[in-house]
Amino acid sequence: MRRSVLLLGRVSIEMSEYASLSREELIARLRSLTPSQKSSDYSHLREGKKPFDFSRHPRRKVALRFCYFGWNYSGLTIQEGNTLMPTVESVLFNALAKARLVDPAAGLEGCGWSRCGRTDRGVSAAGQVVSLWVRSNIGFRKANNTLEQATQGNPSVETAGSRDPPVIGSELDGSPYDHAPLQAEIPYVRKLNQILPSTIRILAWSPVSDDFDARFSCKYRHYKYIFTAGSNPCNDIPLMQHAASKFLGEHDFRNFCKLDPTKQITNYKRTMLHSTIEQFRHYSDRDNPREWGNTLLAPPGVYVFNLVGTAFLYHQVRHMMAILFLIGSGLEHPDVIDALLNVGPSAHADQSTSSAVRLPIIETKPVYRIADALPLVLWDCSFDSSDVTWKDDSGDPLPPLPPYNQPPPFTVPPMPTESDSNPPGIPRYGKDSLDLFHNLHKQWTENVIRTSIASLFLQASCTSPRPRRSLSPPPHPSEYTDSSRQPQDGDETDKRGKLPRRRRNYDLGGGETRDEMRYVPLLERERGATVEEINNRRKGRKRG
Repeated sequence: MRRSVLLLGRVSIEMSEYASLSREELIARLRSLTPSQKSSDYSHLREGKKPFDFSRHPRRKVALRFCYFGWNYSGLTIQEGNTLMPTVESVLFNALAKARLVDPAAGLEGCGWSRCGRTDRGVSAAGQVVSLWVRSNIGFRKANNTLEQATQGNPSVETAGSRDPPVIGSELDGSPYDHAPLQAEIPYVRKLNQILPSTIRILAWSPVSDDFDARFSCKYRHYKYIFTAGSNPCNDIPLMQHAASKFLGEHDFRNFCKLDPTKQITNYKRTMLHSTIEQFRHYSDRDNPREWGNTLLAPPGVYVFNLVGTAFLYHQVRHMMAILFLIGSGLEHPDVIDALLNVGPSAHADQSTSSAVRLPIIETKPVYRIADALPLVLWDCSFDSSDVTWKDDSGDPLPPLPPYNQPPPFTVPPMPTESDSNPPGIPRYGKDSLDLFHNLHKQWTENVIRTSIASLFLQASCTSPRPRRSLSPPPHPSEYTDSSRQPQDGDETDKRGKLPRRRRNYDLGGGETRDEMRYVPLLERERGATVEEINNRRKGRKRG
């Protein structure tokens, strides 16, 4: 109490002193009490932490294998300008920068970024791959050596005075760095998964050679398009299976893609190694809770279009699936695929139709809507085993996916017991890999429950689609001319003497359907411009 009285008395005395000062004296007093604003007075303070010096750390080239739910992102690649949702690459690159694995100021080009398969907005991936240079823990400089001493006689490591940071070449033996076992390397999988959202998961990583490129070193890409038998009408699965086989081999797919003039593509030939429609197999937990393995469950009415190719065009898989839906709904003949692949006289000899059947030449793409993006998944990007060795952070190899032409074995040994000193070399038994499994399993469980609830809603609606009406088979493509097919003897015609249009509902994938009052066959529809015309228009805009 006494101290408070003294403080109040002191304040009142100081206030009385200020009251007796003139305006100029008050300003002078305030200036004397204000600290100097010179920058030299704050030289000991810094804004934020000291910048991370990437040039003081070695780096190595790696490949990352990861999965992501496409409906959360505006595609894979980083795009110019603002997007409604982030892209997968922007999120992944920001995570790499936050983990100080890449220099954010150098961007994608600075780390030699290369992607294997580009996916569009809404498309998911289970086995996407990118290759890049990242910071490494293998090879710290020796404490008693200068950088010049450490790099003598080893051209694979660049000096700190060079533009790029020191790198670890393909051959690590003889490097001037103190090498540690693989377990001492940066845990790339765990480090990135701790930063990334749950919708993007790093599955494995692999050391690769300096000349490895995720795009050009890939042997083939495997896409899966998941769909149901449909509500109204039900798709004719055997007919779709027959039609899908027509895509096998090398063909000109200009009528099965989006023509992008910015690419100035002139060669639209691509090779399909595998093209089948099969019953889709779901993941399913085993009945035995002691085993962490998995089995495959084939639910009725769910199918998958498996397409494997060495390379793909823009929106190619979704264009192909759209035509398969039209065939499955009975609106198009399966040989319409042969007609759309018949872009010129030289292409006709490659078609699978009878030599006695003359197909029209379709040089330009008819206007049609492509299939939905939601069910499309990039399942696998395949590389030579000599190029990549997928592994987890502990160094255990990741079992390779079965080849596209072999059924998956999915034989998993039982979970190890406490007495097992060396559990089987499957990464799911490691702590980090189990964390990854539980994270993905949680999302799978949530979606299975959502699907089950939606199934209850369908049951509660007490409704069902109308029975499918029997329609006359669609005409063969050979019956069409460049304009339209003319009525033949025995055909039913309308009041104007024209062939009647058929009203039909057909699938577009992902639960999307289209109901057309008067369906126009593909070969009678409006055609787009030729490839040459589209490319020339782009060139003309650039000149202007």
